[in-house]
This record gives sequence, structure tokens and C-alpha cells, in this order.
Amino acid sequence: MKKTLSILIIIFAILSFAACSSFEITSNGSASPSVPASEATTNVALSKQSTIETAESIEPGTAEQPANGAEQSVSNPDDTKMLVIYYSLTGTTKAAAVIVQESVGGDFFEITTVDEYAMAHDDTLAQVDKYRSENYLPQLSSKLENLDDYDSIFLGYPIWRGTFADPMAAFLRDYDLSGKTVNPFSTSGSGTLGTSVEDLKALEPNAIVLDGLAVRGNAQSSITEWLNKLGITK
Repeated sequence: MKKTLSILIIIFAILSFAACSSFEITSNGSASPSVPASEATTNVALSKQSTIETAESIEPGTAEQPANGAEQSVSNPDDTKMLVIYYSLTGTTKAAAVIVQESVGGDFFEITTVDEYAMAHDDTLAQVDKYRSENYLPQLSSKLENLDDYDSIFLGYPIWRGTFADPMAAFLRDYDLSGKTVNPFSTSGSGTLGTSVEDLKALEPNAIVLDGLAVRGNAQSSITEWLNKLGITK
């Protein structure tokens, strides 16, 4: 009877040990419950799905530079190519255009004409009045070959009889600024843009014409303030 009881106790102990074997020993020596193969596969799939969703939820341009220095396809506003175009008779508009170009970078183009304009103020206006009464615009002696290379255009001009100078009108006659961002600036004794911005929009309806600047007082200060408002600096 005692021998039979001893055998039953040994069998019970073996069965208890087998029940405890559902725990595995991990690589760090701690015990963890074993996972059936089907559940393990499901967990891996959920982990991959979570990674994909997280990556897609990040907005472009907000990710930090990878530690390995890999390139990222993030748009860079510095890629915008700028061109400063100006007409100047007395040199005042040219001086303003130089300040703009030095502030934003980009390239420089001067509008010149075959016909010469008088330098004296009253004589210039008399010549302008005559040409406009005849619906005449001057022929340009300068030629811009690569306008398509530029995204943002700065147009500088003096104000003649309330709008941009006739050589600028001739430039707008000869060149198409469609799709480009245009930033006009002017110089004049009255310190206003006149109707030049409205006239520019009418002549270039497919361009994006922004609010212009009438340069007055300290040209450097007014141009810097204007460019800061536009968010354009070199």
C-alpha cells in the first residue's frame, strides 16, 4: 500500500513539472510565457503596419536629417531663381535696383532703348507726351535671352505721367511673364506707384503681381522693410 502511494506521488510530481514548462527562458535569463506561432506572426504583422502608418503621418519637411546623412527630397525655397529687371534714365532707379539685387541675390538686367530720352525733367515729359499721343513705344536695344529660367521677377522703373516709364511698357510688350511672381518697385518725385501696378496686372494677366514699393526717403531702409514683409532675403 505504501509502495503504491509512493508511485502515485511521483507521477503527480511529473505531471506538475510538465504544466510549468509553458514558460520559456529568455536570452536575459528571465521567464516569459511562450507564444504560439500563429500569435507571433500576427504580432509581427501589426508591428509593421504600425510603422507604416507612423511614417505616413509625418508631414513633409518635418523629419530630422537622418543620422547617416542620407539626402532628403524636401523642397528648398532657396532654389527660386530671381531676376531684377529695371529701367533707369537718371540713375535713381538703377541705385534702387542695385539695393534690391544685393539684398535678394539673383541676376540683373537693364532695359535700354534705341531711342534716347531727354535728361531734363520737362523735356522728358514733353517727349513722353508726344510718344503717347502717337501710341508709340520705344524699340529696345537690350535683349533678355533666358527669361524662362527665372521664377521671381523684380521690376524697377521710374513713374512717368502716373504709371511706369514707356521703356518698361515696351519690355512688357515684348516679353511674357505668365506664371512668374512679379514684385514691382518704382521711383518718382511724388513717391507713389501711380497706376503702375494695376497697369502691370492688365498687361500681364497670367503673372502673379504682388504689392509694389514706391521707394521714398532712405532707399536702403524702405527696400529692406519691403523685402522683409515679402519674406525674401538672400
